[in-house]
Amino acid sequence: MRERWVKLLVLLTAASVLGFATLFTIVQNGWPGAGPSQSPGPKPARVQQAPLDATRIARGRELIQSRGCLRCHAVGGIGNPRSPLDRAAARRDAAALREWTLATGEAADALPARARAVKQDYRDLPHEDLDALIAYLQDLD
Repeated sequence: MRERWVKLLVLLTAASVLGFATLFTIVQNGWPGAGPSQSPGPKPARVQQAPLDATRIARGRELIQSRGCLRCHAVGGIGNPRSPLDRAAARRDAAALREWTLATGEAADALPARARAVKQDYRDLPHEDLDALIAYLQDLD
């Protein structure tokens, strides 16, 4: 009788661990095959700015890779899937993307302290580099 209880306890423990691991994965990455998360409301109108040229977009892509952004974010399935940047322009206009990149304005209240601290470094970027980074994010649409 004792062996049955031990086997049952082992089975229930294994099922619980597997269930919690699956739940954690779904919460962190979304339901498999569900596609990108739905954005609330209609797509915001883009703020008028200089045309998105290939040189600026390429520089923005280079900055995303060289500044270590993919430790916290993903682009095209590469990087940390917890915070994908794909379709960022569908969720935010250029001004909002700048706020989230620099952790200022409305974004400062929404971001955790650690993310705000990491994003402080972006405030030292030259204006042209920051514009290139925003252009790249808008091109991910």
